[in-house]
Amino acid sequence: MTDSEEMLKKIPDGELRKFAESSILQSAQRVIVELATGPIDENLFESLTRKGDRLPQIKPNVKRINKPNPGHGTLRDLETQIKKRGIEIATVIPIADAISVDVTPTQLRDIISSPLVGVVRPNRTHKIKLRKIR
Repeated sequence: MTDSEEMLKKIPDGELRKFAESSILQSAQRVIVELATGPIDENLFESLTRKGDRLPQIKPNVKRINKPNPGHGTLRDLETQIKKRGIEIATVIPIADAISVDVTPTQLRDIISSPLVGVVRPNRTHKIKLRKIR
């Protein structure tokens, strides 16, 4: 597997992956770039204590490892790295350790080459129709 194929694994969405692979000049597309974080503690999901439990119970002494791996960085590091590449930040989403940016295919390939980048997803708008309550 080539480095390029390995990097494209950071883009799980097929359409976005095709966009990244494109060599045709295209307009920018908004994507969400997620920070690469450390592993989740393997014991976290060993959580059912009885078969009859409705919801999984997480063991109280198990902690989620949500800090970046050594050698990786913080969301601020990712933001700085993206700005250094000449890409304007649309939104920083701290709760998701993610940044929203508008990128061309070339810029997207550049971004996914960074070890700070975990996953890149399309930024989709979700709309719902609400019924009026009388």
